[in-house]
Amino acid sequence: MARAAVTLRAPAGPRRPIVASIPHGSAWIPEPFASQMLAVEDLRTDSYTGEVYGFLAELGATVVEARLSRYVADPNRDPEAPAFGPFPEAIVASTDGWRRLYAGRLPPEAIAGRIAAAHTAYHRALDEAVAAHLRAAPRVLLVDLHSFGVPLDVDVVLGDGRGRTAATEATGLLEAALVGAGLRVVRNLRFTGGWIVRRFAAVDRVDAVQVEVDKRLYADPAAVADRRRQVPRDPRRIAELRERLRGAFAAALAGYEDWAPGIPPRSFPQP
Repeated sequence: MARAAVTLRAPAGPRRPIVASIPHGSAWIPEPFASQMLAVEDLRTDSYTGEVYGFLAELGATVVEARLSRYVADPNRDPEAPAFGPFPEAIVASTDGWRRLYAGRLPPEAIAGRIAAAHTAYHRALDEAVAAHLRAAPRVLLVDLHSFGVPLDVDVVLGDGRGRTAATEATGLLEAALVGAGLRVVRNLRFTGGWIVRRFAAVDRVDAVQVEVDKRLYADPAAVADRRRQVPRDPRRIAELRERLRGAFAAALAGYEDWAPGIPPRSFPQP
């Protein structure tokens, strides 16, 4: 691979207590992974999330972004999930939901290589980013950034495991800021938080929230409706949404910095 599997972007200016995770924004499937597959084109990802959230480093966030497609191996899957199997259950997806991606089962060494490159490396970078922020701040807001195409009649879904991965107040600050930007926001509707945020549930000083944005906000709705294909890039819509989100995240982060110091470790509701 000519490029690194994970990009770690340092804050562009003073570091502030936010780490941004972008695990599904890339469609890059390099060799030798691509040659093992029946299809590598039109595999759906969280299209253009890296571009949509391109402002976060300027706000003082450390940004961890996967350069490998989720179809190499998905960082948002529990390591205890099946290593190889249908999307979305497995770490290495054998299908994209509609079609087979391989002629047969991959050999164990090929599966292990994919997981090491795209899953293990991603979480190593994420841990390093969170640890660096915790050395400088009493608490850290981790936002795991995704997009959705299913019709939910909302603009943004915030997933915090129904209060298990983030303090209610922390999720509330983010929700209020997004609502203030004119977005329709709901918590834990369909998307309650994947493995990336769930693994931080036991870390008292990390508030981990999955942020799902409707692709229709930055892409043609008709293109989004065709769920089997990539969504064409729409620079105007992307730029408009980016500005709305920039203001919202700046407001949320300012509120978080005021609230976080001195907050005791959170207690979680029982299942």
